[in-house]
Amino acid sequence: MEVVHISDSAGIPDSEDGAGIWEGGQAIWNYARRLPFEGYTVPVVPLEIQLESNIRRNRTERVEAILRVFKDRGYNETLLQKALSNDSRRIMEASENGRNFIL
Repeated sequence: MEVVHISDSAGIPDSEDGAGIWEGGQAIWNYARRLPFEGYTVPVVPLEIQLESNIRRNRTERVEAILRVFKDRGYNETLLQKALSNDSRRIMEASENGRNFIL
């Protein structure tokens, strides 16, 4: 588990129709899930949105870890389509791992 606080999207584009859903953007709050943990309720960013954020950050190891979870446990295809930016979608389509089971 990793706990972070992102206070400002720093002007990064964020939308459900092409720009992608950024974990620090405004659209995230429509999708954050609240889960119980150690007596607290913690907002959690869905992996579909974390995938977009990690592609943007060029965090290959995290992208690959998320793709493994998707392969093993499935994913919300509708949310994934909204979460990925057009640029990230092209990256995934060109990627060996992404091409195997996403998009």
